[in-house]
Amino acid sequence: MDRVEQGGAHRGWGAVAVIVGAGVVSAIQVGKATAAMDEIRADLMLDIGTASMILSVFALIGALGGAAIGMAVDRIGDRRMAIAGLVLQALGAAIGGLAPEESVLLAARVLEGLGFLAVVVAAPAMIARLAPPGRLNGAMALWATFMPVGLALIMAATPLLSAISWRDLWLGNAALLGAYAVIVAATIPSPPAVVQVPGIERSILADLAAALRTGPPLLLAVIFSIYAALFFAVFGFLPSLLSERLALGPELAGPVAGLTIASGIVGNLACGRMLRGTAPPAHILIAGFAVMAVTGCLFFWMPLPALPALILCILFALVGGVVPVVLFDAAPRFAPGGSGGGSLVGATMGLIMQGNNIGLLVGPPLAGGLATTFGWPSVAFLVAGLTGVAALCVIVFARLDRAVFAIRRSESFPGSSGCPDRKPASTDA
Repeated sequence: MDRVEQGGAHRGWGAVAVIVGAGVVSAIQVGKATAAMDEIRADLMLDIGTASMILSVFALIGALGGAAIGMAVDRIGDRRMAIAGLVLQALGAAIGGLAPEESVLLAARVLEGLGFLAVVVAAPAMIARLAPPGRLNGAMALWATFMPVGLALIMAATPLLSAISWRDLWLGNAALLGAYAVIVAATIPSPPAVVQVPGIERSILADLAAALRTGPPLLLAVIFSIYAALFFAVFGFLPSLLSERLALGPELAGPVAGLTIASGIVGNLACGRMLRGTAPPAHILIAGFAVMAVTGCLFFWMPLPALPALILCILFALVGGVVPVVLFDAAPRFAPGGSGGGSLVGATMGLIMQGNNIGLLVGPPLAGGLATTFGWPSVAFLVAGLTGVAALCVIVFARLDRAVFAIRRSESFPGSSGCPDRKPASTDA
């Protein structure tokens, strides 16, 4: 039986830190295939096509199943879903580490992908209910660091693969994930049971339809897909580009790329403070995408020397890091109500992560195809086009956020009219 207490040591920054840690160990599973791909190909004698499937199956699972996993979170409970996700990843890592052939490894990566998606969809819901009162912005900013931290850690560990095999890496991660599932089970309380309206049963199809047809969740998913396409168009090829421009070997290109990605953590945390201040979230999004547009276009268009190119990548990751924080922070506000009572935060987060994975699937192939056909400078046009679409989406985001805030204010103060001179993000969900 799941525990239901939510006070004391079970609530606050300690709980948030445990949840973020679950995201970090899950993010490591995304990057480990990239870090160990050369060793995997040599061991299993894989061609490029099969190797690319091992890399992309995470994104494919998320692109197809994000909303469905989100609906499961709303019903099963965020804590149970996160624990199940960690266990699934541990099982997949163990099977993959012992895989005798590529088909078994691919099936294991499917398990890992399902588990990863379960964790990253459930975690924001746990943070929304366990964050310290009035500090949801900061907690969501901390959560947004899980991906850059995880990717930076596994890229920084790339030189260790010369001392251990890729199978050792997989089995070690299986043990890590299993241990972390125990930590989450021991420290994170269950959510309270959802109170349903008498005589109305919760319908999965009705809730899914509500999440899909409601404008705000879909808008968040589209914005995140654009961000992910931009991010992975740059950083998916960064080790190779660093090897070309800096003449670094593979053992150094990975760690340098990891440190560059880690600069996004600064943007994540800074955004949390901005959301608690006077900066409207839409303005933060515009600033993030504007810097990504300028730095991304310059990086690809101009044959810059090594150091300026690296500085552009750092700025791209650092300032662009504000985007996921704003979207995660907006998810609880924008989540529609379910058919049986309660808010579909899980479904909304599932759609956002579905958008993230669609961007991951689309961004690198588009950038790679343009670079192969027209050269790397042509990727600047992709960056400019995507950020232009993002700007249009942010305009809609600003209008919706103001409308959501006005509705919440009218519910809290029925006698009021109009919107006060306050920004929407100043209220935690």
